[in-house]
Amino acid sequence: MIQPKTSCRHKLSAIVVSYNRQETVGTVLRGVQFADEVILLDKSSTDRTAEIGATLADRVVRLPWSPTVEETRASIESFCAHDWILFLDDDECLSPEAALFIDQELYEPRADLYRLPRREYIMAQHDEDAYYWPESHIRLFRKGALRFVPTVHGGIQELSERGYEIPPDTGISIHHLSHTDVRQWVEKTNRYTSRQDRVRMLDEGASIAHFAHHSIDRWIGASRNATPGSYPEAVAILRCTYDLIDRLKSWEEARGIDGPSQFATLCQAFDAAYEIHLAAISRPRMATSIVATLAPPQAHAAAEPADPILVRANASLVAMLRQTQEAGDALRQAHEHLRSEAEHLRVEVERQRAEAERQRTEVERRQTEAEHLQAEVKRQRADYVRLQLFTMDLDAQVKQIHSSTSWRLTGPLRRLGRQAPFLAR
Repeated sequence: MIQPKTSCRHKLSAIVVSYNRQETVGTVLRGVQFADEVILLDKSSTDRTAEIGATLADRVVRLPWSPTVEETRASIESFCAHDWILFLDDDECLSPEAALFIDQELYEPRADLYRLPRREYIMAQHDEDAYYWPESHIRLFRKGALRFVPTVHGGIQELSERGYEIPPDTGISIHHLSHTDVRQWVEKTNRYTSRQDRVRMLDEGASIAHFAHHSIDRWIGASRNATPGSYPEAVAILRCTYDLIDRLKSWEEARGIDGPSQFATLCQAFDAAYEIHLAAISRPRMATSIVATLAPPQAHAAAEPADPILVRANASLVAMLRQTQEAGDALRQAHEHLRSEAEHLRVEVERQRAEAERQRTEVERRQTEAEHLQAEVKRQRADYVRLQLFTMDLDAQVKQIHSSTSWRLTGPLRRLGRQAPFLAR
């Protein structure tokens, strides 16, 4: 258990920027309850984000909506009462280890800026073999140590050299619940790449196709174990879509392409051509009113008495339509549930397939090691046999010498040498 330190702890402001994230904002705010003040900056959400925040924050501040978080971050220091600030997005949840670390670090801070490892959850999954791990981001700082600017993906300027990057193997991290599915990734990509002030992909030549191939190679290369059909391969390709859309928008801007204006010009040209060439065969038209496609049954009640039989038939028809609609809604919900279950099953199959591939690779590695070991055993066995043969041959030669005539004739001399060693000097 972490023991509290005796020195004074610096006070902390935790501030969360959010828009329409009622699914995650409660969890984000629960992870920062250890802070001395908790503030929710709500960008005019239309769901229950602000209401949920009111139960977990000291203050909820409504701000105008903006397409990216950088515009809102520029003003967060003005809302914070304390010198230390922890800032999070509405999809960034602290790990318990991160909350405990920050709380203890504020007794004796070793830096002015802290980078926390961030675990991405793209398509609701995190995989340490994917390109995005390990990445780290500044989320804790002392006032005056950085400046926020509106540049998308480049909105933090460091003003202090006293930074500390937390190692990724400590358990201290941010869980970034960023993208539930591909649709959300594409929507966010389009929104972010439409900002003029953004960090753009480098222009590596005129060929966009070459850029696309290079981007794929780059993100596949940054992945680990990106086997065909695996999750790391899928998110690497998904990451490429951001590069490609960004590059195409830069290409579009460089050529001055203004689609809406050009479409308006084409429509004006078509209108003029219609007026010139179709005037003789055109007839003037003007609707006298705009009529709803389905008028309510009581609309004609004042015109003529309602027939009871028709009223009952109409009521039965309305009831049947309502039942049909409810049945259709139930079928759609069942379809969505089945689709969700099928997706979960597919993800699990992919996970098991990747695990089986990993186990197969491990088995092959162990088999290779076993083959190398067997070859080494055979080599040592052959060396042992050669040594035995050499020893046997040496014994035979010694026996042959002992049985020779010269050995027997020189025997007395050897014995005399042993008895009178001074003769051998």
